[in-house]
Order: sequence, then C-alpha cells, then structure tokens
Amino acid sequence: MIEVELKLDSRSLWYDMKNDPLGWLLVLVIFIGGVIYSVSGAKDFNYFTVVSNHIKNGSLTTLFTKSTFWIITVNLFASCVVPLILIILVLPPLRLRRVQKRLPNYKSTLIFDDEKIINDYSYDNVNNHTEVPYSMIKRVTHKKGLFNIKLKNSMLLYDDCFTKGTPAELEALLKEKCPDKCKF
Repeated sequence: MIEVELKLDSRSLWYDMKNDPLGWLLVLVIFIGGVIYSVSGAKDFNYFTVVSNHIKNGSLTTLFTKSTFWIITVNLFASCVVPLILIILVLPPLRLRRVQKRLPNYKSTLIFDDEKIINDYSYDNVNNHTEVPYSMIKRVTHKKGLFNIKLKNSMLLYDDCFTKGTPAELEALLKEKCPDKCKF
C-alpha cells in the first residue's frame, strides 16, 4: 500500500497550464489575429489620423457621436486587452488563492492498494471517499519528480508528497497494474 498526501499549491496549477501547448497557441493566435484585424481595420478608416486630428482641434465630442469610431475602438480594446485579461485571470497563483479561499481546510490522501486507487478528502468538516479501479487510468507519466496520472482529469503527485512508500514503489505498482498506459 502506497499513501500520498496531496498538496494544494501553485506548482500543480502551473503544470496544468504550461503543459497545454495547444491552449497557449490558441491564445497567441487569437491575440495576434485580433490585433492584426483591428489595426488593419483602423488603418482602413484612418482611425488614428482622425482621432489625433480631433484631439489637436479639441473636437472629440463630434467624434464620439460617430458609430464607426465606437466600433473600431471596441475592436481595438477587445483584441488587445481582453486576451491579456483572460491570461491574467487564469494565472495559477490567482487560481490557487481562489481555491484556498473556497476550501481553506482541504486535505486529500490517495491510497494505492492492490485493486484500486482510494481518495479520501475532506474540507469544512465534510469527509468524502472515492475509489477508482486501475482500469480507469488513461495514461501515466513520471518526469522531473512529478507523477501525472490521467483519469477523467489529471492527478498530479510530487515525489515529496509520499507519506508511505516511495515513488519507485508507485512506478512498479503502476507498471504492474496498467503496463500499456505507463510512459516511463
């Protein structure tokens, strides 16, 4: 039997983000595409020239009444600022702080026995118990002191979280129970 005390920390959340290259690529493509679209549209309407002339002449109030001005301004704002705000909102330290506020007394223990993985977790005086057979595992990796056990979601286990057993024993157990899904 191997026992692991799960830690709620930003390392796990950063791992989720940095190991999702398609997500980062999608954010980058949307950001660059939006900026190119908005800037090219603004140039077609001479947006920057018109705005600077209205600022010099002190006639910004007449500019505010034109719908084209507002459409281009909203496009520029949405394509440049909104993706940056979204990236900041999902940064792991902020996500961790929100999770810790929501679940201040969260504690989770994973037990790997001969037949299944048992997860005993508790928060705010509520105890829960789940069991998952090894057949539900889709993939397991162990790199740089981190186990990534992919079920429906990923379980991230660091080598320093083991309370009973060792990472080598867990590797051996997982190779025995699901050899075709282990990538180490």
